[in-house]
Amino acid sequence: MDRTIMTGVAAAAGVSVVGAIANDALNTATGPNRQCGDKLRVFFNSSSDSSNMSSGIGGADADFICTTKMMELFSKHDDYREERSRNFIRNIDLKNLELGIKKREWKTIIQMDVFQAFGAPGHLGVHAGLMIAYPGLGEWFIMLSVDLTAIPAEKIFNGDIPENVAGSDISLAGIKKCAIAHSLTVEDGIDQSTWEYMGSVNMTLLDLFNTVARAMEQGAARGNYDNFNNNCIHFKNDILAALNFHRDQNIPNKTNIQKYDLCS
Repeated sequence: MDRTIMTGVAAAAGVSVVGAIANDALNTATGPNRQCGDKLRVFFNSSSDSSNMSSGIGGADADFICTTKMMELFSKHDDYREERSRNFIRNIDLKNLELGIKKREWKTIIQMDVFQAFGAPGHLGVHAGLMIAYPGLGEWFIMLSVDLTAIPAEKIFNGDIPENVAGSDISLAGIKKCAIAHSLTVEDGIDQSTWEYMGSVNMTLLDLFNTVARAMEQGAARGNYDNFNNNCIHFKNDILAALNFHRDQNIPNKTNIQKYDLCS
């Protein structure tokens, strides 16, 4: 065989092997419940994130002063289900009764629109998270973000996350524990250029918290945070796989979104 042809065949074989390895890595990183497009988003966004990863910039949300944010370790999924999630919603609602953040009864069924995004504002491009939107009062919608964040194990004190500790989207070194991060805002629409509509569900807030808690339990069973084997994509897909969707989006798509100031 001509030497040039042999070289070309060898190069093609090498590319094929590398491609197979990359595909296996992407399959692992996106998990068994992967959504259509997950692997492509991770593949294309990872290269743009490389500078942020090496410098430690991106994916760390250090501003936890506002009480509209909370974190809880996956290992404490029962505490999240029974207490933390309810208190989180109840406390914000008590300060903003005019918005309908908490319905009159916990068992009230609400239509919730569910969105996903890779690289939402404040996160790296490879980070995947969810946004739950449900109607408040008037023109307002309650927006509850659902994210996995990685907490340095050495920062955990007596099994809890101290208030001054921030999580990150990825793990560059050291042992990290998985935690859920919530942020609640009130807005009059959603930016479809960032958030992809996955479907809508009719459920109570307690049903939502139970679904999230089960996904936390699954993540805790996988162990510590791992960029490939136990990450934000696995977590958001575990939640999506547990939901029975219909297609009837309630919240309007907007580019100029008004936000209610909950922290004033």
